[in-house]
Amino acid sequence: MIYIIEPSRVGETYKIDTEKLESPLPDNVAVINNAHPDRAYTRELWADKGHFTLEGSQQYTQQLLTQLGALAWGKNHR
Repeated sequence: MIYIIEPSRVGETYKIDTEKLESPLPDNVAVINNAHPDRAYTRELWADKGHFTLEGSQQYTQQLLTQLGALAWGKNHR
């Protein structure tokens, strides 16, 4: 199972303590945090407050594909 924290609205980010979030989860559950401030998306990638433009959705899809691939190969995915 994979728990994905999606990007937040344009201009908003959340600091999530992933260690605290993961501590009660079984070892076979992974967490991917895409709402981290380091992964904030620029305004031009948002169509409105909660939806990506075509370019933004393509970038996010590629990022998620990379993260899932890294997870499958046992690399750091956070």
